[in-house]
Amino acid sequence: MLQSDQERIKVLLIEDDAAYAKLLQNRLGREVNPSIDLRSAQSLHTGLEEIGKFKPDVILLDLTLPDSSPKETVEAVKNISPKIPVVILSGLDNEDIAVKAVRGGVEDYLVKSEMEGKTLSRILKHAIERSRIKQDIDIANERLKQLSVTDPLTGLLNRRGIEQVLSREIQWSKREGSNLLVILLDLDDFKNVNDTFGHSAGDFVLTEVARRMKENLRTTDYIARIGGDEFIVLLPHARLAEGAHVGEKLREGISQAPVFLPSGNSVQITSSFGLSDTSNVPMSLDGLLEKVEEALRKSKKFGKNRVSTIPNIEEEKENHLGNKYLSIVNTFRGGDQLHVVAQPIWELGSHQVNGYEFLSRSDVEGFEMPDDFFEFCSANNILNIVDYFCYSNCVKASQSVPKEILRHINLFPSTLANTRVERLLDILPVAIPKFSYCIEISEQQIIGEPSYLVAPIKALKNEGLLIAVDTVGFGRSSFESLILLEPNFIKIDRRFIDGISHDDAKVRSFKRIMNVASGLGAEVIAEGIERREDYEILKTFKVTYGQGFLWGKPFLVNEHTNWDSL
Repeated sequence: MLQSDQERIKVLLIEDDAAYAKLLQNRLGREVNPSIDLRSAQSLHTGLEEIGKFKPDVILLDLTLPDSSPKETVEAVKNISPKIPVVILSGLDNEDIAVKAVRGGVEDYLVKSEMEGKTLSRILKHAIERSRIKQDIDIANERLKQLSVTDPLTGLLNRRGIEQVLSREIQWSKREGSNLLVILLDLDDFKNVNDTFGHSAGDFVLTEVARRMKENLRTTDYIARIGGDEFIVLLPHARLAEGAHVGEKLREGISQAPVFLPSGNSVQITSSFGLSDTSNVPMSLDGLLEKVEEALRKSKKFGKNRVSTIPNIEEEKENHLGNKYLSIVNTFRGGDQLHVVAQPIWELGSHQVNGYEFLSRSDVEGFEMPDDFFEFCSANNILNIVDYFCYSNCVKASQSVPKEILRHINLFPSTLANTRVERLLDILPVAIPKFSYCIEISEQQIIGEPSYLVAPIKALKNEGLLIAVDTVGFGRSSFESLILLEPNFIKIDRRFIDGISHDDAKVRSFKRIMNVASGLGAEVIAEGIERREDYEILKTFKVTYGQGFLWGKPFLVNEHTNWDSL
């Protein structure tokens, strides 16, 4: 970019007429203050290459190149170098096109027959200056836009910012049929901090609280400060029990250690939380706050420093389920009334079974499917206990599978993080090689920064076990998990697979995930294949493995299962 009149202007001329290019070279070569450093290219293709090599301050562009139309020429140059000013060279017969190009973003145009050296030099200089001013204005406007949706103290979204996000997320959740949860919290007795230590100390506490909360959220979650010591969190694609778990993580993150003030004093901070879904509320922040504030008031009423929900899980236990509820809790806590089913994983090319995924089911009425009983267990703080029982049952059920067949067994991220790796390994039979097992971790269940899983997954890999990240592509999946965990398999969620044969958007999303898998050196397993046409298009994408109802539903596994006959 031009900094002073004494510097040289680097000009790239893209012009197919060699004689005219030579004429310009002679005219501009005599210019001083500033002097001109001219380089030329005779086609769009070579011109685009020179942009990267020469890094010009300004581009002189002819519209009648042999390898491109005028419109394509301008678009190609602006796409590859949007910040470099472009001046069009126009003949008398295409001046209208040049005018349209200026309206489309180029800086100026010149008629070839009316150009003198000094005129051209002045126009090039002014084009550079105008471009610089435009860029400064764009940067300033973008900064103003960011300031309009950002809380200046904490760097979080402000009320306006979260309103924009909320409108978009509610529409997405309705379209996708997924849940959207909201957490409202404020700091307990925060007025005492301001009164005792001053408002600057209070601002420091708010900034520290914001930092601690961000550390305990997923990259797909949103957090905003909407006033004073009040914050709101949006959790896309989360069920109520998962939201309660996130609320507890946030509560513990805030209260786990005192905040040390710059003055040397310290203050212990706690906070009260309200949690609700966004169903049956107006598409506005005020309407949502009115609903979730009821839950927040419950937390304040019953002693603060707690998470309350709507519907209130504790009240449902006490008022509606009573002894039956406690009986169900004890059943799951003891690992009772659980059984195992299996679903084959097929190699799509050879149509041979490559492995089986072993899954848990419950015999408790109303909680037969894993989504139901795992959510119940999570709400009652026994998820890891029950998940370990399920893991143990699946390992046992898989023992009679032929050794060359891979056994896929699921674990919740929290179970993996909170269970000693030795305890997981001790269950595996000595007679079966460790590489015959693949531990599946659901990407949907990873909450917050996934780095806490790196160590246990590395330990399992060191023992020879394989790792799969499951439900990838669920909503706006976090590829950070894939990069950090480096799985052997990536299982694409069924929502990206069902109907992919006639959905261009799913095809584009699927190809992006395939590119990520290729970059990580991971194999892809497509879940939820139910239609022959989806199966056929997946084969054209060179997907290695698949599973789904196209080949049958999961079947019960017991001591009488004859794997050779399947």
